[in-house]
Amino acid sequence: MLRALMWIVFLAWILVLLAFPKIKLGPGSSGTGIVLLLFAAPVLSLALLATIYLEIRIKPVSTTKKSQPAISLWTCPCLVDGLLGVVSAAEVLLIVAFVGYLVWCLTIYVINDSDLVQRFMKFPAIREKFLPWELWTYVIGLRFGFLGLFCLGFLLLPVARGSPLLRLVDIPFEHAVKYHVWLGHLTMAIFTIHGLCYVVVWTVQGRLEELLAWQRIGVANLPGEISLVAGLLLWMTSFGYIRQAFFELFFYTHQLYVVFFVFMAFHIGDLSFCISMAGFFLFMLDRFLRFCQSRRSVDLLVSRVLPCGTIEVALSKPQDLNYNALSFIFLSFPKISFLQWHPFSVSSSPYDARDNMSFLIKPLGSWTDELQKLIKESTNKRNACPVLGVEGPYGHESDYYLKYEALVLVAGGIGVSPFIAILRDILHRYNMKHGNLPKEVTLIWAVKYSKELGIINLVQPEFIFPDYASRLKLTIQAFVTREIQPDIEEATPLPEHILSFAKKPDSKPVSTLVGTYSNLWMGVYIAVSTAGFFLTQTIMEKFFLGPMTVPTEGGSSGGSVSWTVRAAALLLSMTCGVVVFGGLAIALWNWIERSRKGRTSGCQESIIGATGAGDKVGVAGCQQHSLVGPWNTVYGNRPELKEIFAGFAKKWSGINVGVLVCGPSTLQTSVAEECRANNLKFGSVAFHYHSRKNYKCEPSPKYSMHTSSHLLGFESLASEARVHIQHRPIHDEQLCCSVLLDHRVGLTKQVDEHVS
Repeated sequence: MLRALMWIVFLAWILVLLAFPKIKLGPGSSGTGIVLLLFAAPVLSLALLATIYLEIRIKPVSTTKKSQPAISLWTCPCLVDGLLGVVSAAEVLLIVAFVGYLVWCLTIYVINDSDLVQRFMKFPAIREKFLPWELWTYVIGLRFGFLGLFCLGFLLLPVARGSPLLRLVDIPFEHAVKYHVWLGHLTMAIFTIHGLCYVVVWTVQGRLEELLAWQRIGVANLPGEISLVAGLLLWMTSFGYIRQAFFELFFYTHQLYVVFFVFMAFHIGDLSFCISMAGFFLFMLDRFLRFCQSRRSVDLLVSRVLPCGTIEVALSKPQDLNYNALSFIFLSFPKISFLQWHPFSVSSSPYDARDNMSFLIKPLGSWTDELQKLIKESTNKRNACPVLGVEGPYGHESDYYLKYEALVLVAGGIGVSPFIAILRDILHRYNMKHGNLPKEVTLIWAVKYSKELGIINLVQPEFIFPDYASRLKLTIQAFVTREIQPDIEEATPLPEHILSFAKKPDSKPVSTLVGTYSNLWMGVYIAVSTAGFFLTQTIMEKFFLGPMTVPTEGGSSGGSVSWTVRAAALLLSMTCGVVVFGGLAIALWNWIERSRKGRTSGCQESIIGATGAGDKVGVAGCQQHSLVGPWNTVYGNRPELKEIFAGFAKKWSGINVGVLVCGPSTLQTSVAEECRANNLKFGSVAFHYHSRKNYKCEPSPKYSMHTSSHLLGFESLASEARVHIQHRPIHDEQLCCSVLLDHRVGLTKQVDEHVS
């Protein structure tokens, strides 16, 4: 019943969008109310209904697998190497539909405006002021403005991290952000054309003073130019090469979105701004909730510095704050920077511990280097616990990796972090005798140096489920790209450093003020904030804007109130609804959760401390076999993905294979190409492509099948070993082991002779 209601609201909203080019409304409170009802109410209603649906929906313990391989539009890569990155078939259809809709709207506008322009040109006053092409340029600029306003309504929906709409369709923020990027480029391109149309006409007519006009009634030019300039600054600094080289410039200029939206409202007035108001309002709700959650200071429980320099840390969380192996969180250390927030994938399973979670941090830049120093310095100050701010957790609603009979995990560098969580989660589920779990998991992992290989031992399968080999076939193939042979000095593993911090009496876990914690509280927050907005807007209309309105001769109202004043009143009502009314809901939410502190607090044992045996000091204290070694490690080469996936296609028949990749964009492209190529063969196996954002991944050159630059002198020698291996199936452990051992000795001797 609830799903049917949601579909009715959604289809009604689609009908409104189809009628968008023909909707004509006048100014005033009645026009604003109708636009809110047509454009904002359906989106806000869907968000509220989504919270209820997410709460009452029963999540199955495990998903029944498909009996026959079937290619899904969402997991089938269609475009893999282009400006848009990896795009699935479903996303291509959505792009075509969205762009087609914009073209259709523009066509309707042009057809309707052709008669209007002809009628206008019959008036002498119009003919004296405009040439036909100038009037057409004016009209086209106006219509592009409406199209940009339509796109603006969707722009912020993908970046509302805890939005119930994203969770309803199971699209996490890390994937939805690319939709924000696409919409941002399209929106700013349309608004740029909109502004240029007017500037060209004013320049030709010698009326550039119009740029400084701030009309009281009607569209105000100067606020529109301020908004456009702010948007252009956002746009120019958001391109990939600028964002990667000057991230702080990108981050700080992106805060101009406030200027962009505020002056956009001043430019077009409250009536037109209500068309795109819903997306902005939901973003305000999410941003204020994240602000409230991040105000709580959270202490680190324990930290472990691995021999490769990677840091594993654990922090306290309430026992009923759920997350899954695909989750990620945003962290901020005030001692390093108050404004910088960085995302990290969790490396622990929710079954590891109920009251804490862990994640991996690899020092790769100035921020992570400072963090490493901060953690080490804290142990020298009587174990003073570093304080951090936390937002999240966020991520997928479903554990989609469980529905496949076979999993292929492809990682680059620290991109293995989410796969450690996935492997631990699967092992825990096997230990708890869950059904319908993946029967075979293959990890393909490329690192730069062999000292990084020890990270994968954090999986600890023998500690979680000692008899895992009888139930789960786990295959790991590692590739060390910048070493031609194992480093003898690193043959003996270095000791790990466990850094425990003294727990403060007033230490607090992660705040539960996040949409992924309680759907009911999220629904209350949205409902109260929305009701507060409409109530404040009604009061504004009756007691503030109403007395300022002077009826015209025709009896209509709304013509005497400045559009800027009306827009400011609308923005003030939105802010009041979120901060005042929504703040009351958040305060009540927080008070109730704090009153239950006795049930959710009292973190006993961290994940890091609990992974050991006996002395509880981590991996060093657990008797287990290493998951990587000479038998499954290739030196001096990158994985031959084409041969590997060809072997998978021959090995697996009649099943759906989940392919998860976490690494540089070039690695994701290479994996997507192989998935697409094998799916186009329409064989007996279907590869379902899933990508993970590689948070804090090392900068990597373009991914290729060749050796690293400093090993080019040994490429012919390294390729000899590759020739003997590439035609062997990667799943044949004994064959792969013997081949590697036989040829590594000969390869090492040849390299030594070449160097001498």
